[in-house]
Amino acid sequence: MTLGRPTLRPAGCARRTLKLMLSMAWLIACSEAGAKKTQDPELIRASARGAVLQALKAPEKANVSLTFAPLSDRLRLPACGQALAAKPLMLNAQGGPFSIEVRCSGGPSWRLYVQGEASLNSPVLLAARDLPRGTVLAKADLTFETRALHRLPGGYALKPEDLLGRRLRQPLQAGQVVSPRATAAPLWVRLGEPVTLTSGQGGLAVRMEGIALSNGTENATVRVRNARSQRVMQGRVVAPGTVALGH
Repeated sequence: MTLGRPTLRPAGCARRTLKLMLSMAWLIACSEAGAKKTQDPELIRASARGAVLQALKAPEKANVSLTFAPLSDRLRLPACGQALAAKPLMLNAQGGPFSIEVRCSGGPSWRLYVQGEASLNSPVLLAARDLPRGTVLAKADLTFETRALHRLPGGYALKPEDLLGRRLRQPLQAGQVVSPRATAAPLWVRLGEPVTLTSGQGGLAVRMEGIALSNGTENATVRVRNARSQRVMQGRVVAPGTVALGH
């Protein structure tokens, strides 16, 4: 019986095989290392989200919603060696479009700008019915409805106390947002109407009847005429229908 000789591979072939195996191992290792060192896009968005929420001035009952522009699928930033830093470059406290700078300062340094829109949706006060100019606002004149605050450039009111007793400078339609800018302080003294005139202080105060010669709100200076002497004087409106002379 004849035993066959073992098959021997040429040394050059073995070396090529070894090099190929080492090259494949190196590529796999580099691929894994690269995957570990790529910055997670979710961490970028989370950092930007934190900066936006911190800068917004959200009312107590507001619902905050954030929409981010998608990051590029080709984005391959080196993983940051420390916590990301983020600051708003463009952001209104009431919401709207924003631009946030997200920066890495540890290890590899880079910066990225994240865009999006913030919406603060909160109940605001609207006219419950058509209201003519000069209306002194009462609870029945107002109602609540949720609106995006950044879409109300004319202003808005969140609490009835901010509007009750004030008078409208302009007519409003039912469902229209009642802006504090559209209101004025109530008139405590009206032109041509009777007023009480006071002079002096404490037990020495004297009260007289008079006629208002101008309109006046709280603490306003108005002209009045003494109903008895017909003398014209100036005083300060201290209460509805009351003017203190000598102020």
